[in-house]
Amino acid sequence: MPEKARAWGGLLYRGGAVIAIFAAWEAAQAIPLADPSLFPRPSRILVESVAMAASGALFHHALQSLARILAGWALAAALGIPIGLAMGSWRVAEETVGTVVHFLRPISPVTWIPLAILLFGFGVGGPMFIVFLAAFFPIVLASAAAVRSVETVQINAVRTLGADEVAVFREVVIPGSMPGILLGLRIALGNAWAAVVAAELFGAQGGLGYLITQSVVFFELSHVMVGMVLIGFTGFVLDWLFLRFVDRHLRWMPKREAT
Repeated sequence: MPEKARAWGGLLYRGGAVIAIFAAWEAAQAIPLADPSLFPRPSRILVESVAMAASGALFHHALQSLARILAGWALAAALGIPIGLAMGSWRVAEETVGTVVHFLRPISPVTWIPLAILLFGFGVGGPMFIVFLAAFFPIVLASAAAVRSVETVQINAVRTLGADEVAVFREVVIPGSMPGILLGLRIALGNAWAAVVAAELFGAQGGLGYLITQSVVFFELSHVMVGMVLIGFTGFVLDWLFLRFVDRHLRWMPKREAT
């Protein structure tokens, strides 16, 4: 119970900080410090959000972005974790697959957008491909680093008890790597959210990025701000849910001092 109360207390603190930011924003606009038509008040954004939610447009775009994020992120995890574990465990994997990973990693996912449009058109595939790229490399590198961080003493101790390499990998390496792998998954989730919005700005027919683009075209700046606020809110909620999942289902892991 105390852990649950602490988790909800942390959420309330964070929510209070966000509310304070919007309150300061509203107060600043009351002076005003900027043209309200170019920089709408939070109260105006709230009214527009309610209207767009009532029409169903807001949920339609948000769900499209969320589906692309979760699909691309899950695919990146399914491929990236095994590759990262292999790179961290065997030198030959690091020198072969790792070379390709380190060569492609510096290329920004946004750079791949034109190629994604050519390969997948303006449908679902292009943005999901960009999300996959944004999430894949952090997961691979974090998984590889996590394996290398496992104490050699623990591995040798299990080997002296007669465990074979499969048992060592299953009973020592994977559990010892889990905190680092989860950190990579968390970072990748944030990268995926940022990448899908960028991809939707150019290569999609729906989603929050598409909503922002269309709002700019028709000079509906309040709708632009609605999309931006929803992006931040949804990313915050996804990160919070991920941390709560870790706390709930992986209680054996060391506790974080702050999240």
